[in-house]
Amino acid sequence: MTDWLTIDELAKAWRVTPDHVRGLVRSGQLPAVNIARSPGAKRAQWRITPEGLQQFKAARQAVAPAESNGKRKRSRTVRQWV
Repeated sequence: MTDWLTIDELAKAWRVTPDHVRGLVRSGQLPAVNIARSPGAKRAQWRITPEGLQQFKAARQAVAPAESNGKRKRSRTVRQWV
């Protein structure tokens, strides 16, 4: 359990706010464990496991964009101004 990260530790490492990390945990994108004494505790005490962090990183891997010829396509529709 010593290598589990707190919300504040992870936020500092990622250079984001703790609220941003909490949002990722609440939305389910970042797996975390609530170690509060009871389920009805006033404030959750979240810990992020190394496995959860790896799952998050794997899910957020950037996909290479499709090859293009470097030109933007023009819209074929005509805009009507009223």
